[in-house]
Amino acid sequence: MLTCGALQVDASWFLPAFGLMRLIRFSAGALLGHLYGPSILRFLEGDTARLIVLGFVSVAVVGTLVSAALLWRHAHARPARAI
Repeated sequence: MLTCGALQVDASWFLPAFGLMRLIRFSAGALLGHLYGPSILRFLEGDTARLIVLGFVSVAVVGTLVSAALLWRHAHARPARAI
């Protein structure tokens, strides 16, 4: 109802259109899951997916450590002397 007021659209038109679009969106997701779900699960259970996840986790850990070191260095830096 807030969206109808913000967009200045009649609620009797907006709500059915919104419901129809949600039905289309979730039906498409269910259809894709039905069609490709088993092959996606096979891929995710394989060694390739585990290596990909391990790579992303490694990059995240290294990035966190680098960010923490830079933040610590910046927080403990000596102020420059004025001449």
